[in-house]
Amino acid sequence: MGKITETISKIQKEENITLPELFEKYPHLAKLQYEEQLEEQSVCKNTTCKNTSCKNKKCSKTLLCD
Repeated sequence: MGKITETISKIQKEENITLPELFEKYPHLAKLQYEEQLEEQSVCKNTTCKNTSCKNKKCSKTLLCD
């Protein structure tokens, strides 16, 4: 899990709000999370997946494989 995703989860728990409510309140986090996911996917392309149930055998991150 990326740093932005962890921060989003923390804020959700602290403020007891849903993800859509969080993105409405903090719209910049949606963009940052999207950019973080794109970066993780680009890193992921050149590696082999270690998750045996994964359908995407080129991915090394379980989060992106499922």
